[in-house]
Amino acid sequence: SSPACSYLGCDEPVQDNPKLENFNVGRVVDKFVARASEYASQTRGDSTNHTMDVMFTMGSDFHYSNAVHIFANIDRIIKHVNADGRVEAFYSTPSQYVKARAAAQLTWPLKTHDFFPYADNPHAYWTGYFTSRAGLKRYVRIAQAALQAARQLEFVTGAKGTTEALDEAVGVAQHHDGVSGTAKQHVADDYAKRLADGMSAAFENAKVGMATLAAT
Repeated sequence: SSPACSYLGCDEPVQDNPKLENFNVGRVVDKFVARASEYASQTRGDSTNHTMDVMFTMGSDFHYSNAVHIFANIDRIIKHVNADGRVEAFYSTPSQYVKARAAAQLTWPLKTHDFFPYADNPHAYWTGYFTSRAGLKRYVRIAQAALQAARQLEFVTGAKGTTEALDEAVGVAQHHDGVSGTAKQHVADDYAKRLADGMSAAFENAKVGMATLAAT
């Protein structure tokens, strides 16, 4: 059975010491090669080139809380997969992957229909976040409107830095687990607090700005 997911991820640690009972290099390598082959079979390739570039995005939410453990695991995977020889694995970046794909000079279909509703499992549609935490969504909109008004007043009065706190709070709230409403409750509370503090500071500065305008 698979180990429980934690800050270390959902995968078992790669144990490459053959003297230990949980030695699992063969199983891990076979699993990696099978997944790479599966990805390659679903990736548009170059008929003149017998190699196929596929990208594994490693990790997920909170998985790098113990980066030493994660990277040690990846180091062992790369080492033993390359020793096996069926596929080649190496650290890369999105830009390197795109460059390699562009070098193949492939043509790509144009996707025009809607991506939504998206599902990553049967009956697991990612549509709830359109309506989840409606109060926070509304608060973000109010804060955004307040920010734009404060920015305009800042420009007219020549004041500097009066919207900084609100600007940062609204920006942070645009996180995909922020305005979407998919964060944990204490995180959603923190978003709301930051917005409230930012608007409070902006309103105090707006009072000074309005007084300045009224005096001119």
